[in-house]
Amino acid sequence: MNFLIFVLEEKYMIELEEAIQRIQDYGLYEVVPVDYDKPKSAKMVNEMSNLRQALTGLPMNLWVDDEGWYKESGHYKRIKFQLDHDKKLNHNLLSVMDLNGVIRVKLPKKVALDNKELRQLSCWVRNNKYALELLADARIWLTDILPHLIRGGELATEEQKAQLRMKCDELLNEENNDEERN
Repeated sequence: MNFLIFVLEEKYMIELEEAIQRIQDYGLYEVVPVDYDKPKSAKMVNEMSNLRQALTGLPMNLWVDDEGWYKESGHYKRIKFQLDHDKKLNHNLLSVMDLNGVIRVKLPKKVALDNKELRQLSCWVRNNKYALELLADARIWLTDILPHLIRGGELATEEQKAQLRMKCDELLNEENNDEERN
């Protein structure tokens, strides 16, 4: 099986043994299996929606799956985040966090984000987990839920999370009603 490997500004198609060696040598942060029978299986960041820092209140740019691509690419539900503070989008300097707020891949040795900022990201993901799960399954629209996402990197209150959940459920009901009318 071949693997698509992302290395800062370049991507390479390599064999498994070479992928393992590069991970050990360079601490690379993502190796994606490529299935050529399913062209959409190599999930590229271009298939995810970008949330810039101003939208999230976080010190890094994010990418969220809002089309269910995780299913076709064989990944878990997750977000991608930029490993620096640059306001300019950089698709080549990314890592991955699951929707429990856990970084599931080894970070490169040099990361501009400090532990406090990574904790803020983890809080943001956990605060917005319900909405992110619905987005990943394409059950709600990002444009509809975006104004209601909990901003910033502090752990939200249960009341704030409940309000977000209610808004998500309201959007789900609207979608279901629209489908029934059509």
